[in-house]
This record gives sequence, structure tokens and C-alpha cells, in this order.
Amino acid sequence: LAIGTARGNLTVYNHMTSKRVPVLGKHTRKITTCAWSQNNMLAVGSEDKTMSISNALGDTIRVTALRAEPSDIQFSDMKLDERSGKDNTVSVVVGQKTLFLYNLQDPNNPIELAFQARYGSILAYKWFGDGYILLGFSEGYFVQISTHIKEVGQELFQCKNHKDFLSDIAYSTVLGKVASCGDNKVKIHDVANLTEVETVITIEDDP
Repeated sequence: LAIGTARGNLTVYNHMTSKRVPVLGKHTRKITTCAWSQNNMLAVGSEDKTMSISNALGDTIRVTALRAEPSDIQFSDMKLDERSGKDNTVSVVVGQKTLFLYNLQDPNNPIELAFQARYGSILAYKWFGDGYILLGFSEGYFVQISTHIKEVGQELFQCKNHKDFLSDIAYSTVLGKVASCGDNKVKIHDVANLTEVETVITIEDDP
């Protein structure tokens, strides 16, 4: 368990040993997002516009400067020509406008993906399948991209799933379904065929 503070400090708690390790000065401003990898690496984003990668004890391994404040940091597997183990990539939304991909095996060459302005702000994204990402945007758009090095940055699918706004998306690995919500509706797609809306659920306004 990792707990970030408004002052940029960090506390790491090991449940197995019941030990708590305070880490002072991890960042210079408020910690806003963090995530653990399957290999017990910790990625942390802060209002100081940096992202840090640390080990399970909180020792800093790398620090990367970002263009704007980060949010929704995640670990996953970038689609590489050769398999390189679990959670080889850190992804993070920067300034709600771009998606920053940081490959831990190629830290000097991060990839920052920008999207069409008409889509609005990035509100949510989910990794799925073999290195694919689905993104939901504030103006109702729903976009699929690949992280394969030969395809990275290309939009494989996009649609305006909601007329006025989109508020969130969710993905079920068990069912192979993705859902988006907005305009008082939830729309469900099968990831094998995103072009078709499988189910539409209308949510009534509160009286």
C-alpha cells in the first residue's frame, strides 16, 4: 500500500511484514496519482509535473518531467515485437490532453500521444487485449488505439458514442465487454466488434 500526501511525501506499507516506511520529499508538490506494478514497482505522479518510478521500499529509480499535471497513472504491457515480461509500460494522462507512454525498457524514448481537439479532455482510459487502449473523451468520443510500435498513435476506431458528454468508461476482462456512460445512457460494446452497440441502458433522471 502506498499513501501520497498533499506535501509530496509518501508512505509505503508492507502488509506481509506490517512495516511502514515513510519517504519524505518524494515530490515537491501534492501527489495526485499512483499505481503498483505486478513486479512491486511504484509509479507516482504529482502536481510538480513529474512522474517517479520507485521500488517496493520507496527508493526512487527514475524521475521524468511532464508537460502538465498527471492523472490516472497505470502499469500495463506495451505491444512489442518481442515479449518483455509483465507491466513493461507506465501510462499516464498529462493535462487531460495527452497520453504519455513510458516504456521501462526504453526510458529515454517515451511516447506522448495527442488527440483531436474536438474530442475534448481525456476523462478515462483502459488497457485491454494485446496492448490496446480505449479512451473516453469529454465531448462523447470513444477511441481505440494500439501501442504496437508500428501502429502507435494511430486511431483504429473512433465514434461519438454520446451526443453531449461522456463521463466514464469501464472494461471487463472476464466478459470482454466495454461500457461507456453519458447523456443518461450506458452503452455496452463487445471488444471484438466495437462498431456495434450491443446494449443501451437508459438511466432516468432523479425526480
